[in-house]
Amino acid sequence: MQKVFYVLIRYKKIAIFCSITCIVLASTLLFLHEVQRADIQLLEHVQELVDRQKFIIHIPQGWEIEGESNCLQQSHYSISYINNQGVFRKIIYPYIHHDTKFCISKQIAVQWTLYHTITIATIGIVSIIFWILLYYVLTMFVYAQIWKYIVHIQRMCKGDFFDSSDTQIIKKLTYILNMYQSQNAIQKALQTEFASSFKQIHSDLHFYFEQKKIPDTWYREFKNLYELLDTTAQ
Repeated sequence: MQKVFYVLIRYKKIAIFCSITCIVLASTLLFLHEVQRADIQLLEHVQELVDRQKFIIHIPQGWEIEGESNCLQQSHYSISYINNQGVFRKIIYPYIHHDTKFCISKQIAVQWTLYHTITIATIGIVSIIFWILLYYVLTMFVYAQIWKYIVHIQRMCKGDFFDSSDTQIIKKLTYILNMYQSQNAIQKALQTEFASSFKQIHSDLHFYFEQKKIPDTWYREFKNLYELLDTTAQ
């Protein structure tokens, strides 16, 4: 129960944080997938270049001479860069042409299409729906617990004696009301759902205090609940 209360009290922040995290994570994974796909395409172009290298007279179309001097020390490597047209992946490959060794490069745009945007939007919408439904499930769970405590206390108030289980229920209901004391939205929801029940319990406890029927050993627990109901049952 304590964990449920902790989540509900901070629910809005948790939901926003988790939704943003899901969207960012999904966007990152989609982007990395497209980067990997671009790299695979570039490697296919390199393989095609290697297979045809003996028969090529000129630098193949789509390849450009690369000005980096240290590129000759490696077999090939890929880099990412951004320009005004988007994000690109570029592969740099050492090339030998007429006994002259230099580097050539080929670039491919990392695709981000309408499909990716729709996917991210769908994830965001599903996340929002999930958190809304989860909120109502948790709220109904808490309401069910509160109602169970209210029914027990009302039954207790109709009797002529108290036992230890009554005290435990009093403590649990007091704990719930105390947890929500500073949460205006939840406080209003409790007043809407249980106002008449809270007023009845408040009235019954007031009668018991006037008649001095509360056992001394449990006086503090009953008093705490009575004082909380003073504000909650308004």
